[in-house]
Amino acid sequence: MPLFPGSKYYISKEKMSWHLAGKFCKSNGMELASIETEAENNALLDVIDDENTKEFYWLSGSDLGSEGTFYWAGTVEELGTLSPSSNCDVAALGKALCDQRIEVVEEKLKGVTTLMNQKLCEFQIKALRESGEQQKQICEYRIKEANQQISNALKTTQPRTYGRTVSEHVASNLMPLFPGSKYYISKEKMSWHLASTFCKSNGMELASIETEAENNAILGVIGNENPKESYWLSGSDYGSEGTFYWTGTGLKISGFTYFERRQPDNYGGNEHCLQFWSASSTLAWNDHHCHLKFRFICEVIENVL
Repeated sequence: MPLFPGSKYYISKEKMSWHLAGKFCKSNGMELASIETEAENNALLDVIDDENTKEFYWLSGSDLGSEGTFYWAGTVEELGTLSPSSNCDVAALGKALCDQRIEVVEEKLKGVTTLMNQKLCEFQIKALRESGEQQKQICEYRIKEANQQISNALKTTQPRTYGRTVSEHVASNLMPLFPGSKYYISKEKMSWHLASTFCKSNGMELASIETEAENNAILGVIGNENPKESYWLSGSDYGSEGTFYWTGTGLKISGFTYFERRQPDNYGGNEHCLQFWSASSTLAWNDHHCHLKFRFICEVIENVL
C-alpha cells in the first residue's frame, strides 16, 4: 500500500513472532516498518484502525544488544520523538495562519497607553476570535493552501534507502572476495545484534554465505589473518528454534552448510547466532550465545555501492 510518500507497506493478516516477521519481510525484499514522522505514523494508524483495532502489529523497533535504548532495526536509527517537521501538522499550521490577524492586533495592544484604547483593542481581539463563519472560511482556505504546499513538497520526497550507502571510512576497507559482493572483515568485537546494527548503519548486512566457493573465499582471508578469532555471520534461528536462516536475506540455510561436527547444538539452551568458530580447527560454523563479543563480517552487494 502506498500510504506515505517514498514508501509502500505490506500489512499482514498472518501472525508471526517478531524475528520471523523480520525474516518474512527480508525474504520478500522489505524490512519491518520503521516510523520516522508523526504523519507516517498517522497514515498507518488510519489503515490498521479501520481494519482491526483489536490486532497488534510488529514494527522494526528493538533494543536487542542495547538494553533500554531502542532503535529501528530496519534503518538502525535510534528511536526518538516523532518529528512533525518532515510533514507539517496541517491543523496546527492552519491555526497559526488564522491567528496572524489576531497577533497583529495584540502587538498593537502593547503600545496602547489609555485604558479606553486597551478596551477597544481587547474587544477587537475577541471579535476576531469569535468572528464565526467568515473566519472559518478564511481558515479553511488557508488550510487548503497549506495542504497543497505540503503535497507539492512531498512529491519530491526520496524513497527510504534503509542505509544502503556504504560510508567512506568503511568502503576503503571492503574486500572483493567473491563475485557480486564485497566484505568488511572487522577488527572490532561486538555482540551479534550490535554487529548487525554496525553493518546496517554502514549500508551492509552481516554476511550470508550461500556457496562453498564463497565460504572458501572468506576462509582464505580470516584463516590466514587470525585463525584464533571467531567471526559473526548473519545466521540465526531466532523464532524458529533449530532451523537456521540468514537474517541478511531472510532465506533458510539449506544446500551448502559448513557446521562443525555435532553443531549446531544450542548448548545451554540459548545459542541462536551463527559464527565462524575459532575453537574449530577449520573455522567451521557454530551456534553461539548472541550477547558475546566477537569479530564479524559484513557483506554488501556490489550493485548497491
